[in-house]
Formats: sequence, structure tokens, C-alpha cells
Amino acid sequence: MKKPAFLLTALILIFSASAYAQEAELDLDALVKSALEKNPKIKSLEDAARASKFRIRPAGALPDPVIGLGLKNMGLTRWTVGEEVMSEVGVSVSQMIPFPGKLSLKSRIASTQALQAEEDLKAATSDLSGKSKSSMPGFSIIRGRSGFSGKRKKCSRRPSTSPRSDIRSHGSPARYLQGEG
Repeated sequence: MKKPAFLLTALILIFSASAYAQEAELDLDALVKSALEKNPKIKSLEDAARASKFRIRPAGALPDPVIGLGLKNMGLTRWTVGEEVMSEVGVSVSQMIPFPGKLSLKSRIASTQALQAEEDLKAATSDLSGKSKSSMPGFSIIRGRSGFSGKRKKCSRRPSTSPRSDIRSHGSPARYLQGEG
């Protein structure tokens, strides 16, 4: 009597486990999407990428003009502007003009930083989605279908010399980086 009940319980557990695995495969993309939306690191990288796009245009703009107003009253007890020779009222306007090419360089640097921020966001997103997918049950079935084996290839090429010996042969690190011998 106990044997049929045990077999029935075992069959129910096996079928429910396979149903759970199928459900996990179907909801994997939704779970990864939810993880990406709620991750604070991804949110901060999205904000940084968005902010860096807004820095491009101001980086190439001229500095703010400076407007000045001056008043020199020589009398301590009364108003002497117009009467005293050393009293004066002045207005000045100045604009700093940078060396040619400097503004366009700043703009290109800001543009490159914006692209770097976007690439950091993409890398973090793919890293998180990869970690999320690899930690899910039943992912090995999905990995097998996609053609991704997860195995790393070994590099058969070994460096002939160490970087330090290369630098020593060039004389200095600066010469090594410039490619001079």
C-alpha cells in the first residue's frame, strides 16, 4: 500500500519539477529585464550616460562674458562724482576668446566621454544579463539552443618576451610607447 503512494508522490514531484523548469525558461527574459530595471548600478550608469550627452554642447561654447560696473567716489562725506577729477563711473564688458581649436577639442573630448559612458552602460547591462541568465535553473538548455557553449578557448601563443624586457630594450617607457628604439 505504501509503495503505490510513494510512486504517485514521486511522479507528481517529477512532473511538477519539469513544469517549473519550462516556466523558468519562458520567464527568463522577463526576469532579466526586471533585474536590469531595478539594478542601482545600471540606473546610475544610465543617468551618467544621459548627463554626459548634455555636456557636449556646453563644452564647445565660449566662456561667459563678464560685465563690470565701477564707481570711484573720492569724497568721504559727500557725492563728488563729476566734481572731483579722480572720481569716476565706469562700465566694462569683456569676453575671453580661447586659442583656436581649443573649443572644438573640448567638444570632441566631451563627445568621446559620452560614447564611453554609453559603452560602460552596455557592458554593465550585458554583464548583468549574462550573470542573471547563467544563474537561472534550466539555462543550460537555452544555452545549448543558442549555440553558446560557455567554454573559453585557450590561447596557444605565448609572448616571446616580457613587457619589462621590451621596455628595457627601448631605453625608457616613453620611447617604448612611441615605438622608438
